[in-house]
Amino acid sequence: MKAVSNNFYYFGICQFCKGNSSCLQRCSSCKTVAYCSKDHQKLDWHNHREICKVITFSIVNNEEFTNHSFKEWTDHRLNIQQKWMSLLKRPLEPYESQMWMFPRVCNFCYTKTNLSDCALCYNAAYCSNEHQEIDQIHHKKYCNALKLCMNIDCYL
Repeated sequence: MKAVSNNFYYFGICQFCKGNSSCLQRCSSCKTVAYCSKDHQKLDWHNHREICKVITFSIVNNEEFTNHSFKEWTDHRLNIQQKWMSLLKRPLEPYESQMWMFPRVCNFCYTKTNLSDCALCYNAAYCSNEHQEIDQIHHKKYCNALKLCMNIDCYL
C-alpha cells in the first residue's frame, strides 16, 4: 500500500491511509496524528518522526490555550508555526502547516481534552455536548463542505 500521508492532514482520519474509523489511535507522543492500526503507525513513522518531536516539544513547553478570541487563537497558531519552523530549521511541508492551522481542539473553546469528533465530517471536535449544541448552527453551515473537501483530497 502506498502511503499518502504527506499529501494532506485531517485530524479525524488515519494519517497513513486516509481512511476514517471509529477506533483511531492518536500518536502517544504528540497526540496530533491518528492511525487506524499499529501497522499504519509503524509504516508512517519515518514520515512522522521529525514533526512529532517538534510538536511534543511545543506541547510540553506551552500551556493549554483556551477561552480566547478567534484573533488571539489565530495569533497563537502563527507563533507556533514560527516555532516549529525554527526547531525544524526548514519551512513546513503543506501537511505540517495543516497540523497547526487545523488542530484537533474544541470548535468552541479550543481546549484539547475530552474531545469527540463530528461523526459526519471528521473535521470538528467538541469537549462537551454543551459546546457542540452552542456551535451546532455555525458548524451545520460548513459540515457538508468540510466532508466534501476531505473526500476530494482523499480521492485526488
